Amino acid sequence: MHDLLLVFYLTFLVLGNVFLVYAVYTARAAWREDIPPFGRKTSRLQALMFPERFVQPQKVGSVSRLAVAGFILLLLCLVAVITDIILIV
Repeated sequence: MHDLLLVFYLTFLVLGNVFLVYAVYTARAAWREDIPPFGRKTSRLQALMFPERFVQPQKVGSVSRLAVAGFILLLLCLVAVITDIILIV
């Protein structure tokens, strides 16, 4: 059971990060022209949580879905860790 949870943990961790990185890439590619460009002072978390403020309207849905999927996968990663801790104790 421990090995299976480790596989789930690593899979969810990698996929969650890939989805979040792709969401940031998509948000940067579809940045709105009426606000300052994406830079060092731009909060990536805010751009992922509230894409309607930063992203062109036609890309808001895809950025939102990618971000939500990435966050859910990272939460599943935490569930795998907590389950493994519970099973060990």
